[in-house]
Amino acid sequence: MSVVYTGLLPPAGRNARVQEKRRKVLRWLRDEIWSTPEVLGEIMGLTARQGVYQTLAKMERDGYLASADITIFKKSTQRIVGITAHGLACAFDADEPFEKRPTFEPSKVKLTTLQHETDIQLLRVQAERAGWTNWMPGARLGASQAGANRPDAVVVDPQKRIVAVEVERTIKTTKRYETILSQYLQAVAKGQYARIVWVCPTEDLTVRLRRILMGISAVPINGKRIALEARHYQLLSVCDYSQFPLATDS
Repeated sequence: MSVVYTGLLPPAGRNARVQEKRRKVLRWLRDEIWSTPEVLGEIMGLTARQGVYQTLAKMERDGYLASADITIFKKSTQRIVGITAHGLACAFDADEPFEKRPTFEPSKVKLTTLQHETDIQLLRVQAERAGWTNWMPGARLGASQAGANRPDAVVVDPQKRIVAVEVERTIKTTKRYETILSQYLQAVAKGQYARIVWVCPTEDLTVRLRRILMGISAVPINGKRIALEARHYQLLSVCDYSQFPLATDS
C-alpha cells in the first residue's frame, strides 16, 4: 500500500518545533524583558499574524509571558508581551547557570520611548541575521553616571570589534553631541569600544546627523577643547535603518 505524504510533521516533530519557538521567544525576552508580537514573529520565523498571536497566547496561558495593551492614541493601542518570573526561570537551558534579571512590569514601559525601544529590537534582528553577535541592550549595561551617555546597545561585529550603537530618532543639540562624542572617544581610547554607529529611521535624518557629527572640530575633555583628527572621524558611522548593519564601515 502506498503512503500519501500530506506535508504535516509527525507529532514529535511538531512538538519539537513548538518548543524551539518558545525557546527563541524566552531567550529573546530574558534580554529585552518585553517586545511586540511583530518583533517576536520575526524571532520565531513566523509570517502569519494568526500563528504569532496563537503561540504567544499559549505561552501566556502557560505562565511564561504576560501581555498588556499600551494606548498610543485615543483609539489606537499597541500590544506588548513580556517575560514572567516563571518564563525567566525557563529561559535558561538546564546546563546554564540562572541569572537574576528584571521581569515584565507594564507600568515601567513608557509611551515616550516605546517606538524607540521597538526600533532597537528590530535593528538587533537585522544585526544578528547579518552575523553580528553578543548584542547587549543598553538597559543591561548598568547604571550610568550623571551626565554620562550610555549606548542603546553594544554588539560584536563580524570582525570581532565591539561596537556601540546609538538609535537616533530625533536630533539633539550640537553641544550635546560634542559631549557624547567626547565620552565615546575616551571610551575607545580605553578599549571599551572599537567603533560607534548612529542609526536613523530615514536617509534624510541620516544626512543631517552625519553633517552635524562630522562638523564637530573639537570636543571637551577635562576642561579643555581637544581638536579632532581624521583618525577620530574614522571611528564613526551614520546610516539609516535600511542600511544597518551593512553600511557601518562607510
